[in-house]
Amino acid sequence: MKNMSNIKKLLELLKKHNITLSSAESFTGGLFGKKITDIPGSSQVYKGGVICYWTEVKEKILLVDKSIIDKFGVVSEEVAFNLALNCKKMFETDVAVSFTGNAGPTKCDEFSNVGDCYIGIDFLGKVEVMSCKLKGKTRISIRNYAIEIVVNKLIELIDGKF
Repeated sequence: MKNMSNIKKLLELLKKHNITLSSAESFTGGLFGKKITDIPGSSQVYKGGVICYWTEVKEKILLVDKSIIDKFGVVSEEVAFNLALNCKKMFETDVAVSFTGNAGPTKCDEFSNVGDCYIGIDFLGKVEVMSCKLKGKTRISIRNYAIEIVVNKLIELIDGKF
């Protein structure tokens, strides 16, 4: 993220409206949680996250049904949806975000290409999934861009709700 001001703004909004947050991170590898917890006071609203890099972790810890992964691939709208939904339940938060994608440099399965990613947001009981095609970007820029999308979308959702 170019600067931390949007993350600070998000945390201020979460605190103001007493909204808790959790995360399920695959290709971002905990970078979202790190950026959130880099801000002092984030523990008031951010309960935690799971780094679910391996498919087995998605299945065993975040309870994504294997049949969904087999049918749609690990990098899919369906997996992002279930990761966000189950993360929210696991942490008992108001909001949960999920990241599943392929930051490269090679393909991770037959369903996705480098730069493909899906971002899930369970916001107060309504799950939304966004698809991103970030071709031609570096591994770190793909990860940072996905986090920026989530932070901006959460700010927009909170501003629209309250």
